[in-house]
Amino acid sequence: MTLAEKNKNPLNLRPLPGGEKWQGQVGVDRNSVTGAFCVFESNVMGVRAAVVNMRTYVRLLGVKTLKDVIYRWAPPPAGGITGTAGSAVDGVDQNHTEAYLASVCRQTGLPANFDVTGITSPESSAYFRGRLASIVRAMNVVEAGKSTITIEEAREGVDLALNVPKGYVRQDDGNLIREDMKKSETIKITTQGQLANVAATGTAAVTAFSSISDWKVALIVAGFVLVAGCVAAYFLYRLRKDRKDMNEAGIA
Repeated sequence: MTLAEKNKNPLNLRPLPGGEKWQGQVGVDRNSVTGAFCVFESNVMGVRAAVVNMRTYVRLLGVKTLKDVIYRWAPPPAGGITGTAGSAVDGVDQNHTEAYLASVCRQTGLPANFDVTGITSPESSAYFRGRLASIVRAMNVVEAGKSTITIEEAREGVDLALNVPKGYVRQDDGNLIREDMKKSETIKITTQGQLANVAATGTAAVTAFSSISDWKVALIVAGFVLVAGCVAAYFLYRLRKDRKDMNEAGIA
C-alpha cells in the first residue's frame, strides 16, 4: 500500500504550517525518510484539500497554467518557476518535474499551457471541473505510482473545494466570505460616507462658532456640534460592531 493510499491523501499533500489542519484531516504521517504527510478521513477530503491548495497557488502565487501547477507542486532542484528548492539526491532531481508534467498531459490529453485560473472563478463551468478532476487523477497516478482514487471521488472532491457552502458567497478573487460579511462591507462603505458628511458639517460648525459674538447663537451652534458629535460616535460604534465578526471564511 502506497503512502497516498494509506493516508487517503491522493496527492501526498504536506501538513499546513503552525499545526493548522485541513478540513477532513485526521492526523499526520511522519517518517524520517519521506517527511510528513497529511492523513485524511477519506480520499474525497484529500482531493478537496489538494484542490484548495491549488487554488491558493493561483490566487496568491501567480500560477496560471497546468505547467505552473506541476512546477509548484513538485519543483525541480533549481526551483523552477517559483524559486522553491525541489528534491535532489546527489544532484539527481527526485521530483522528475518534466516527466511529472509530461505524464499528466499524456493522461489528461491537456496541453501544458492549459489555463487553470478558472479554479478561482465564483462559478466554474462543468467542463472546467471535469478537466480539473482528470488532472487530480493523473497527478495521483504520478504521486502514488498507481491510481488510488476513482473518478467519482475526484469529482466529488473538486466539487467540495469549489462549491459555495450555505451561508457563504465567493468573491471575484475566489475567496469565500460569509453573507453577513458582504452585507457589513456595504454598511461600512455607507457609514464611512456618513461619517465624512458629519465631519465636514462639524468642521464648518466649529469654524462658524469661532466667529460668533452673540451667545445665544453660539449656544445653538454648540448644541448642533454636540449632536453632530453624538451622531458620529454612533456611526463609529455601529461600524466597529459590524466589523467585529467579519472574518474571512476558513477555506482550508
